[in-house]
Amino acid sequence: MADTFPLPATPQQLADGLLRAYAAGQPGAGGTVPPRLRPGLPAGTAPRHRLPPPAPPLRSLHAVLDERRTVRDFAATPLPDAVLAAVLAAAREHDARTAPGETRAGNGLAPLVVARRVAGLTPAVYGTGPDPACLYRYGPLTSPAWHCLFADPQIAGAPVLVVMAGSVAAACIRHGARGHLRLLRRAGSAVHAGWLAALQRGYGGVILGATLPSPELSATARLDPVSRRPLAALALGTPGPDPLPHPAAPSSAGR
Repeated sequence: MADTFPLPATPQQLADGLLRAYAAGQPGAGGTVPPRLRPGLPAGTAPRHRLPPPAPPLRSLHAVLDERRTVRDFAATPLPDAVLAAVLAAAREHDARTAPGETRAGNGLAPLVVARRVAGLTPAVYGTGPDPACLYRYGPLTSPAWHCLFADPQIAGAPVLVVMAGSVAAACIRHGARGHLRLLRRAGSAVHAGWLAALQRGYGGVILGATLPSPELSATARLDPVSRRPLAALALGTPGPDPLPHPAAPSSAGR
């Protein structure tokens, strides 16, 4: 497929184009997405951190389905990196099973890991790449960037946030105006699979809608509204009863 897809200059142009095409029921062209519109790892991202093998489940899926609950208060305990590996693997395998061929065609999901307290990981912003056993460090994690991710200050005590990003442009090339909705469903479904994997290993969390990253975090993680857009997120950690104090957001005084 020729690399001729027009990249909207602003999010408003993208939204207007999607609404017009959705109303008209325009189908997608299918085929392979041009490299510049794929949501994958930006060129030159380094260094990499190799994750351990995914931690095995401690409980059956049936057992956690019966007892699942949302966790918003988290203990101070760091999340093991093997549990993070299991969460990412579950999300990746679920998407490969339910949306076969999409990643290969350039319409994949791009998990972003915002790690605050993960055993074996320096606090930073990470992404995934061609090697599923590796995380690639985008840049440092600052306190203002962390707090801007959460509307609920309770959730700011979570050790890690997994953000599922994707390319709206790639989805629309593949599936037309309804591609954006399909992409949102895929991201939510993958995040849910990761949440269940965490529950099976004795951890908990809460599924969030798309976060609103600060300009600082967007620049660090190379996010944009068209080709690397945050779609859904999962805050993870050890449930209380020894929760961290709810961190106060940085003061705006003196700005």
